[in-house]
Amino acid sequence: MTAPCRLPDAPIMPPRPAALPADASPLAALSRALDNPLAAAPEAAFQEATVSFRVLVRRVHYVLAPNLIEQVLRNRAGHYGKSRLQERLLGPLIGNGLLASEGEGWRKRRLLLAPLFRPAAVAERTAEITAVFHDLLDGWGREAAVRDADKVFRPAVFRLIARLAGGEAMATRSAELYEALETYLEIMGKPDLGDALMLPPWVPKRGMLRARRAVGRLRALIRDVVETPRAADGSVLSLLRGEETSSVIDEMATLLFAGHEATASAIAWTLYLLSLDQAAQARVRAELNSYDPAAFPSGAPALATWTGRVITESLRLYPPSLVMARDSRLDHTLGDAHIAKGDTLLISPWVTHRHLAVWQEPDRFRPARFWRNPLHPEEIGPHRFAHIPFGGGPHVCLGAVLADLIIRIALREVLRRYRVESVASAVISPVARITLRADSGLPLCFRARPRSV
Repeated sequence: MTAPCRLPDAPIMPPRPAALPADASPLAALSRALDNPLAAAPEAAFQEATVSFRVLVRRVHYVLAPNLIEQVLRNRAGHYGKSRLQERLLGPLIGNGLLASEGEGWRKRRLLLAPLFRPAAVAERTAEITAVFHDLLDGWGREAAVRDADKVFRPAVFRLIARLAGGEAMATRSAELYEALETYLEIMGKPDLGDALMLPPWVPKRGMLRARRAVGRLRALIRDVVETPRAADGSVLSLLRGEETSSVIDEMATLLFAGHEATASAIAWTLYLLSLDQAAQARVRAELNSYDPAAFPSGAPALATWTGRVITESLRLYPPSLVMARDSRLDHTLGDAHIAKGDTLLISPWVTHRHLAVWQEPDRFRPARFWRNPLHPEEIGPHRFAHIPFGGGPHVCLGAVLADLIIRIALREVLRRYRVESVASAVISPVARITLRADSGLPLCFRARPRSV
């Protein structure tokens, strides 16, 4: 271990990029959008219900107030379709998988897959999930070491998701699949002028040829697994047997991307926040040592536990999904904003989770803000669409319960073995790269605890 670790005397304010000043020029806004889209959100977006602006000939509207987000994602969902911005970034990867599909086809596919992601089915995977983190941590040894949390958990979580998606046949190919996916995300995640200007998907993106080779490799590997006959094994692929091969590949690619990326990100950022607040870390350790993570409630009831509140607060400050884009199908009014057919709506968990009209001290790590009386959960707490790390409405993330269990097991296994400390010299910079990443990594010090503890 070469970097000095630190135990802060008091909780430290977690970092975030500064908002775009109100007097910033269009050129300054474009420069920020190309460097880090998180820094391109204007100051007004953290205060107003909607903020509208123009990108070339297209009108764009930030939708920020929770009640208006609910209108877009649930009450008026039929008014909107998936945006070409999503198609530009993810279309070559996920095709018409659940993240992109709509209508009756989406409904049938979601109903087909839902049983695998119900709490009882997810809980049955507790031993499998635990074994993966045992294997990972066994390789770390007991010497204090600095590790990049933004990277070290991703391959392990990816292998878990690969097994859920395609059974052992896909899990054995996880290293090749992961390399191909990371190459694609590295290229497509770096904003270029076409992304910032929301140009159509057919406009080439920098590095597109290399990205297409990577995604072609990924989909070819998935095809090999899909086309290999085998017995039913409880995987997603088992449920999709008999469907058109290209459709199955779309679904496998969607699950591999969305399933591992959000979960690994949440593990890393939660450990980072706990490194800044040792009292909160000790409380999570004590709670998870006392209970089986699979027995913990998920969703709103999880807020009755300290660990549930910590994870919820971590997902508020550092949501893996940074923007949900929709294109309007008709002229209408949303709050005080006039939305024309063809306009783009941007729902940003990053911004809404830090909105000054919704949260007190929004930039602070305060898990206690989510305390609720479990007998009367309606008495305290924000609007249900104020906290949307996994989306909301009919299209809310199907794997949220699974992600929650993986995060809790990861926290339990790491905190049993290690005290997690921040690195004094590290400059942590959250950055938008399709999902949330740390620009220069997320180095943390993992200091082994006594075996008897």
